[in-house]
Amino acid sequence: MRLLDEDSDRTIKSLALYLTPKEAESARNALENLLAWHAQGNIEHVHLDDREYEHHLTLVLYTPEQAGEFQERWRRLIVEDE
Repeated sequence: MRLLDEDSDRTIKSLALYLTPKEAESARNALENLLAWHAQGNIEHVHLDDREYEHHLTLVLYTPEQAGEFQERWRRLIVEDE
């Protein structure tokens, strides 16, 4: 697991995520879609936003072997956790 604060471009080690039941359901559905796409050999991501579009979450499913397929910043995050 890798966590990137995109606003500051810094990795973080801990995150508390507070979700409404509807947001949790959306997150579950997004993860199920990611797993299905990954099973087909794809690297995919999904975006989750709150109702007001003030808070944004990106979920990316990858394997370490796929790190080379990402742009440099994300590759460094995956490989070096920085």
